[in-house]
Amino acid sequence: MQNKLQELTEKIFKEGISKGNAEAEKIINDSKKEAGDIVANAKKEADKIISNAKKKSDEIKSSSEAEFRLSSKQAINALKQQITDLVDIGKALSAQHDPSSVLEMILSQARKVTKADGGTLYLLTEDGRELAFHVLHNDTLNRYMGGT
Repeated sequence: MQNKLQELTEKIFKEGISKGNAEAEKIINDSKKEAGDIVANAKKEADKIISNAKKKSDEIKSSSEAEFRLSSKQAINALKQQITDLVDIGKALSAQHDPSSVLEMILSQARKVTKADGGTLYLLTEDGRELAFHVLHNDTLNRYMGGT
């Protein structure tokens, strides 16, 4: 009887171990599958984030390039206009014979090219030792003195 009890206990123990191992194996397999799903979903999400970032980067690059092209064209056009203005100034200066008018024209065009609100021209005195006021333009103060 003792032997039978021992055998029965051993049988129940082995069945418990076997069922425990089977359950553990199932839990491990389920965990591996779940971990694989988590990794796959994370990879999909990472790929999506990378794709969106690349699209945004391409949009920013395209926008920046367009702005740069526009800015470059504007700068080139402004330089062309300044060159045209300088040529026109040269023509007008060569046609002008009154020194005061020439100096006033120089100051006006210099202010235009530099986009200055005002400007003053001084000339050396006859002895060459001092500067003497000759022409003043100031739009803010609405003052225009000297010249013609």
